[in-house]
Amino acid sequence: MEDLVWTAAMSVGIAPLDEDHRQLILLLRDLRENIAGRNGVGALPYLHRLADYAKGHFAKEEAILRAGDYPAFAAHQSIHEAMVQDIAEALTDQAQSPDPDLAAKLYTFVLNWLKSHILEDDMAYARYFANKDRRSAAQ
Repeated sequence: MEDLVWTAAMSVGIAPLDEDHRQLILLLRDLRENIAGRNGVGALPYLHRLADYAKGHFAKEEAILRAGDYPAFAAHQSIHEAMVQDIAEALTDQAQSPDPDLAAKLYTFVLNWLKSHILEDDMAYARYFANKDRRSAAQ
């Protein structure tokens, strides 16, 4: 299974959000190790920890984006809401019928989503805030 490693290219330039992203990657790695070492048996607590942390991160990120008047806030929030819904459905499925293959598929889904979300969606607000800071400094 592919692993996700934090790199400087993932930095959004906002320390609390960068720290959250690093923590999400660590939680995802814990899930991967559970799946690899135990074939997904007992993956549900790892999935819940990851989902709970992500919800808290999304709330923090959205508060920062709202306070900074990020123009694509609503779209960004919708992306978060869709992910929370997808994960909630997968957790319900996993709780009702534990399936090691589902845990592995969910891991791959979250890994790809997180990587794409940070490098594309989150980088959009990082550029916005960097440009906003440059404009403010120039005035």
